[in-house]
Amino acid sequence: MAIAIAIVAVVVVAAVIVVAHRSTPNSPYVLIPGLTVTALTGGQFYAINFVTSNPAVLNGTYSTNSSVQFYVMTPTEYQYIIAQNKLSGYVDAWSTQGFVALAYLEQPVAVGQWVFVMENPSATVGTDIGWLTPLTLATA
Repeated sequence: MAIAIAIVAVVVVAAVIVVAHRSTPNSPYVLIPGLTVTALTGGQFYAINFVTSNPAVLNGTYSTNSSVQFYVMTPTEYQYIIAQNKLSGYVDAWSTQGFVALAYLEQPVAVGQWVFVMENPSATVGTDIGWLTPLTLATA
């Protein structure tokens, strides 16, 4: 089965960036290229929408110069969070505190529609997430 990809939209609203991808991963599909930086100002978050038709795994290697939180949630959960204008308190999060020289992200993902979110939890300090290897979505 081939990888089907369509970039649906890039939307910037206040401090929210949304990038939409649709994919059916049979081999690794790159959500964020390696050797790139995702820069988030205070309170900003970056979201990537994707669809899986097979159980999959998100993985990649990153570093950060400040705290960052990652989430995987349904589009409905994401829309609720957007309406509330906050991610704090969302239970399915994993995070790094302060400077991290090297970390590996690996998150299983079930079949369905999902949103991967990176959040800068600080309201005042910017953070850079350096993706040393690509953030990929691959069939489990």
